[in-house]
Amino acid sequence: MLEQDKRLKESTAAPWKPILLGVVAIGAAAGVLLYLQQAGQDDSQAVLTDAARAYLPNLDLNNVTMQARDDALGQTLLEITGEITNLGERELLVVEANCVFRDVNGTEIERQVAALVSERTGALSPGDTQTFRMAFDSVPEGWNQIVPDLFIAQIQFGE
Repeated sequence: MLEQDKRLKESTAAPWKPILLGVVAIGAAAGVLLYLQQAGQDDSQAVLTDAARAYLPNLDLNNVTMQARDDALGQTLLEITGEITNLGERELLVVEANCVFRDVNGTEIERQVAALVSERTGALSPGDTQTFRMAFDSVPEGWNQIVPDLFIAQIQFGE
């Protein structure tokens, strides 16, 4: 009887210890996930250099169109296509644009960066025109359904 009492006492002495350990483990796991998520994000924003800013008049966007449709899950999928022409004398390796989504009052509600020219599409030589396609599978709630404003965010030049 004494042995049973001792085992019973040991098993009920600190029922909060496994719960506390579980809470600590969950908290630690959440902290690690948050750290890894933030570490994977690039906090540096594209900077439009003085040379890139001076080159802006040499970029021409034409035939910009937008198609939006809802998928089976009710999410809006957005595709913006068009053409970009390099009217200048420098080769362009990367051209990125800020796509500014606005609400019905014209207030900016979200900004997403998308590539017009990239390694995938190939460099844009002087005098050449390329088509571009920007796809968004996540558009902000309250978006006014008008083509987002496009502002050049970054230009990287070739040699």
